[in-house]
Amino acid sequence: MPRSALVVGGGPAGASAAIGLKRTGLEVTLVEQRTTWQGRICTCFLAPDAVGELERLGILGSLREAGAADVKSATVTFPTGEPMHVDVRRGGVSGLALSRQLLEEALLEEARRAGVAVEMGTKASAVHPDGNRWIVSLRDARDRTSRRRFTMVVLADGYHTIAADAGSNPGRGWFGWNASFSGSSRTPGTLSLHAFPGGHVCVQDCGCGVTTVTGMTWHGRGQTRPWQAEFDGAVERSKPLRDALYGLTRTEEWRGGGPIPFRHHLRAGTGPVTVGDAAAVSDPFIGDGLARALAAGPMLARAIAEAGNTNAAEIRRIHAKLWNARYSKRLADGPWIRALLKSKPLFKAAEKFLFRRTPLVSKVISRWLAEPDRTPLPAPLPASSSAPGIPAPSVAHPV
Repeated sequence: MPRSALVVGGGPAGASAAIGLKRTGLEVTLVEQRTTWQGRICTCFLAPDAVGELERLGILGSLREAGAADVKSATVTFPTGEPMHVDVRRGGVSGLALSRQLLEEALLEEARRAGVAVEMGTKASAVHPDGNRWIVSLRDARDRTSRRRFTMVVLADGYHTIAADAGSNPGRGWFGWNASFSGSSRTPGTLSLHAFPGGHVCVQDCGCGVTTVTGMTWHGRGQTRPWQAEFDGAVERSKPLRDALYGLTRTEEWRGGGPIPFRHHLRAGTGPVTVGDAAAVSDPFIGDGLARALAAGPMLARAIAEAGNTNAAEIRRIHAKLWNARYSKRLADGPWIRALLKSKPLFKAAEKFLFRRTPLVSKVISRWLAEPDRTPLPAPLPASSSAPGIPAPSVAHPV
């Protein structure tokens, strides 16, 4: 059975993984290359299954107290036709809108409180197997290098993960961008998704006077324009989007990147366990990216429970089985939706014959919104305890 675990990445997936592993009795270290929080290219919307994961991780109550707003419905628009209103509640649970910074800081604080050793400013550059352990090369905030051994490694380092296949960036594909705005008079939690030929934009009122505007656009020959030009082009192509943005003022610089390496299966291989975007990147309109990230800890805890007193390879196999059973079918919708969005003729045809049918659009969105998983996590262990049958752990074995 693994005794010590390293989690690479301090975003939602990494923090969740660290909390879940710690509650199974492992001694856990989390490394994050940033020293302070930095903006993300993301919305502030959490689907109902993501809200369920927050409850299982034990931080939902504190986030609500900090101002998180319920999201009960979403408005979906196309350049022509009437807006469609879709209920996003599942199993009596609404979605949630809150700032990404608030979410990530709360998760890291819960990880520390659980007894996880959090090392900010530390970057992992390589992971190599060494018998039944892993050797990890690390560089800390003072530019000091070290090699340490762990009996389990979890990669939560995003879609540029060190587990990524070697290859050149093709330059063409989907690019994401976003920024925060102020000046909204709408109810906190108001959510709208605006599709047009070549992309879509999500507008989410997060509360505290902050609105996030997040877009995704297709470029067949690479993206070379400033992100403000991406935004201006989207506004020009969608009158409903212009209406949703009325009165808003941008309050920060644009962030952007890509092409986005979408996947609809868990990253294959025999290396460390991958979670969050390191495992697979989903389309933002599916809304389960944060749900999959936040489920990392509970899913790893379940995999360890099912594996019993065995090695990390068996835990990895069971985790992959659980992951694919829960997510692969949902992610499989992404390619055909992207195909409709990026082709103007296909988009126009779909807008005329498919997108104007509210029941059909609601049915498609319902496939992406899962009910919350209410299976409880193991109870938190005292700081000095280990899981039954596991020897006292030793975390960082210097090489």
